[in-house]
Amino acid sequence: MDDIFLSYSRKDHASAEKLKQRIEGLGYSVWMDTEDIRGGDLWRRQIVEGIEQCRLYIILLSAHSIESDNVRRELDLARAKRVPILPVSAHPAPLGLSREMEYQLVGLQMVEENLFENEQRAEALLDGLALPPHTAFMPAVLTAYLQPDHGSAIALLGERQTVGRGRQVDVDLSDLDRNRFVSKQHAELQCRDGVWKLITSEKASNPTLVNGKAYPKGTEIDLKNGDQITFANVTLRFVQGV
Repeated sequence: MDDIFLSYSRKDHASAEKLKQRIEGLGYSVWMDTEDIRGGDLWRRQIVEGIEQCRLYIILLSAHSIESDNVRRELDLARAKRVPILPVSAHPAPLGLSREMEYQLVGLQMVEENLFENEQRAEALLDGLALPPHTAFMPAVLTAYLQPDHGSAIALLGERQTVGRGRQVDVDLSDLDRNRFVSKQHAELQCRDGVWKLITSEKASNPTLVNGKAYPKGTEIDLKNGDQITFANVTLRFVQGV
């Protein structure tokens, strides 16, 4: 079983191979289709088994992969198998997603391909997705993420993360907010001197709760590992570790 399944367009083979090498350099195993000839029952079985058995599905988004039928099928399969999905935007970034792919990726945090050029940030990202490497030592950097009851974790990759609904925020809860109770700018998370703080937004229509306690707008709350944060009707567990 490989840690990561890397889905990409054959036209982006050089970029995908470089990404694969960077991830493997961190101690993770990566499944990537490198056969010259695609098709046939054996190839199809290998794709299904690779996605079914991996712990994380990475899709390398580019102008080519957005239009690729094979990539779209692999993404459909990862969704059906409930495998955590991490969209990685290639450089140059694609101009826009297809309607089908936009639907499949709604609510997922996208990262830039060049993030993996920084080992500490890449380690923090993958560790934040609850994906400890098999062979690499654990990174000695502070990591934090938000964990829903079901689905993939949301890594907090910067010192300041806006939380809400829509593409304008860092943590988009649209996919978890079925009733659209989360405001477009609902709250903010800030890390200062290793301590994460939750700041409730003045623009939020519905309350933010920490461990069941509601806080007024504009309040700053120090977060602890394991705290339950409820943004309107979406509850996530705050996880922090080294």
